[in-house]
Amino acid sequence: MNIKENRERWLAALESNKFKQGKNYLKYEIQNEVFYCCLGVALEIMDIPSKCRKLGEKVIHLFNDQSSTMTKEEASFFDLSEELEETLIKMNDIGFEFDEISLFLRERWNLPNGSTQK
Repeated sequence: MNIKENRERWLAALESNKFKQGKNYLKYEIQNEVFYCCLGVALEIMDIPSKCRKLGEKVIHLFNDQSSTMTKEEASFFDLSEELEETLIKMNDIGFEFDEISLFLRERWNLPNGSTQK
């Protein structure tokens, strides 16, 4: 897949309501529920393997030993700059919904709105 296809797939996943939104970690589980940050959704749809680590009540998923950011190689699947990655982390963790993050990225990347977009 090329970068545009990867981006479209990621944004469609954010818009799908199939992923519960969480904060501070790419992916974690608590009480048998799985939560993702917007970057974690990207890694999940790209089938990046993760290892689990118990942290209190949470099970944190590490993608290439990272719990809250992408590696440069992973970011390259989407041509995602460090600056944009940091912006997305902040947006996610202060409470922007996945569909709002998707819309922000669609506008930034000049991609048409998804079919589930309001």
